[in-house]
Amino acid sequence: MLKLVGIKKSFASREVLKGITMQAHRGKLTALLGKNGAGKSSLFNIIAGTLQPDEGCIILSGRELGHQNNLERAQRIALLSQDPKLSTASSLSVFDNFALSMQKGKRASLKAALSKKTKADIKKHITYLGLDETLLTREMGSLSGGQRQVLAFAMATIYRPELLLLDEPTAALDEQAANLLMDLVKRFIDEWQIPAVMICHDRELVERFADDVYVLEGGMITKK
Repeated sequence: MLKLVGIKKSFASREVLKGITMQAHRGKLTALLGKNGAGKSSLFNIIAGTLQPDEGCIILSGRELGHQNNLERAQRIALLSQDPKLSTASSLSVFDNFALSMQKGKRASLKAALSKKTKADIKKHITYLGLDETLLTREMGSLSGGQRQVLAFAMATIYRPELLLLDEPTAALDEQAANLLMDLVKRFIDEWQIPAVMICHDRELVERFADDVYVLEGGMITKK
């Protein structure tokens, strides 16, 4: 379970988050709604560790995240952004993208990333998600946006994280690709029993896939 307790954050004289307390349960998708500027990205960045809160604590699986460095936190949290171009390298093959992504939170060489075990882990995960293994030899930049985002999700989750963060993951996708991605997300968090938190502006998508919904407004949070 993910617990946020009393999270506060100000920028200059503006208090963006005014004591945010919320929970995201194992095996559930928690959606975070709010208008632009409501503080959703700030809250996400605080959970991910790229932004420090002024007050409050974050507890994941019974352990406080604030005491962990970026490497330790990267091993526990998977993040999928809205733009797969930010998390994938166009000029590399899908396989090489996977191999590099698997070194997140580690100090290892490219040679280690391309080990036999790594290759076996990649093929196993691709098969588990029901993806076509022939994609591994394709150049990432040759794929459609939907294919690339699904693969970015696969890369982020190849080693089971304790938390999945989804930052408007379907914003650049058509309806068919969005549904495919969300079906994979729901299946993954249900089978692996991890919590997931998603920023999303598509209310129809939220109604279809989210288990819990929170709304950020005026620096405060409300559960719907």
